[in-house]
Amino acid sequence: MRTDLRRWQWHRALKRLSMAALLGAGVAMAAQASAADAPSTASAAGTIEVLQVRPNFYMLTVDGVNVGLETGPEGSVVVDTGPASSAEAMLKMIRQLSPHRIRFIVDTSADPNL
Repeated sequence: MRTDLRRWQWHRALKRLSMAALLGAGVAMAAQASAADAPSTASAAGTIEVLQVRPNFYMLTVDGVNVGLETGPEGSVVVDTGPASSAEAMLKMIRQLSPHRIRFIVDTSADPNL
């Protein structure tokens, strides 16, 4: 019975985290705001701009590609990882925004370069 309870709790947490990530991604993609005073990191491919959409949700933009990042105590969820040329800079920025490990990556593009 204890194992069933743990499975139920895990399923509930995963469902909540997944729904929040999908809703947050929708909000981030629809957000039309200026990120002039947001922190940024220079990379070989360009600059990563950060826009905090909600307390736990960020939109990272590099080379015209939007990347969603939701952080929480269970870990981070990344929606679209951005261009491969800026992978190291993107990972560095994610580590600055959240001390937790990346738990899930949601890829919404069929493009192998994103």
